[in-house]
Amino acid sequence: ESMRSAGVDNQALVALLKQEALQGLLPAHDLAPAKPRGAVQARSLSDFLALKAPARVELCGPWLREQTITEVYGWRGAGKSWFCLHLAYCISVGVSFMRWDITAPRAVVYVDGEMGLDDTQERLRKIITAEEKKAGKALPSRLCLLTDSDLDQFPEGFPKLATAEGRAVVEAQLREPTLLVLDNLSTLFN
Repeated sequence: ESMRSAGVDNQALVALLKQEALQGLLPAHDLAPAKPRGAVQARSLSDFLALKAPARVELCGPWLREQTITEVYGWRGAGKSWFCLHLAYCISVGVSFMRWDITAPRAVVYVDGEMGLDDTQERLRKIITAEEKKAGKALPSRLCLLTDSDLDQFPEGFPKLATAEGRAVVEAQLREPTLLVLDNLSTLFN
């Protein structure tokens, strides 16, 4: 509605997007008209509140649960990648992260779109050393990584997640319920 009030014709915009997708300037996904789903009815408040929601497993305290999307944000250089890499490792081995309990090891796929291979390796070695020292033993990990700087696998760079190829690469890694970490969205999509 705000686009219409700004004088943008929705049909003209969709036509332009389709034309750019055909020319390869934009990915062609999500431009097809939605298929009807059949009879969908909004629920009344009382019916909605009576629905039985399945319990979702906490992956790391109450703030990171199954089937949620969580965004970590902060200033450049604040430690977001450190935080996410450490969190991913702790979940993959089933040890507490900071003050939050992690009850069991889980499969984790970490997709990195900006750090150098050597920096990622150095950070992981430091994280592993610290966590194994705390545990007093080696910790088998269920962490897998895809990184833009892995030139053996991606000599042209990691395919952007805005493309079908990029999404297919990531989706092929998700064989079981998995925590997917995307670091960071701007580099992986643009």
